Amino acid sequence: MYKSHKHAGCERGFTQLSAAYYGPALLADGKLIDEVMLGFYHPDGGTTGEFAIRWTRLAGKITPRLEAFDDSWNALWGFRDVMARFADVDGEDISPSELCALLIECGVKNRTETSRDSGAVGNDTPLTVLEDLLAQIESVDGTSQLDTDRARAVLSNHKEI
Repeated sequence: MYKSHKHAGCERGFTQLSAAYYGPALLADGKLIDEVMLGFYHPDGGTTGEFAIRWTRLAGKITPRLEAFDDSWNALWGFRDVMARFADVDGEDISPSELCALLIECGVKNRTETSRDSGAVGNDTPLTVLEDLLAQIESVDGTSQLDTDRARAVLSNHKEI
């Protein structure tokens, strides 16, 4: 039987990108629909292994895909109960919010930072975070004509799945 102490002192947790204060800025280009990161997290920060479920467009549908690098396979083993629940919804193209509800039912802690005050430094909104990113890009490439009004429109029209 397999045993590991790699995750001793850690808790199982997840973050949902679209629900995070910084999520809309990272999802604005539309390439990725949403992402949920799962793993084992130290109380003081850091992880001993994490993997992602990413929602993408495939064959005209929005569908989740599990992605795990080989240094997180040990973490996958620690989520056997969650994987068994995933098997119950196999092929159903569950939404990010449905997946997060399933994770909470399995006792996985929601660690999503919904505001800068929930664990990050500063008090920026997703809009100001995006404006800061755009300003940094423009400072690197002075010829860039990035449109912050367009970015504001994308953010204000952002809808959760």
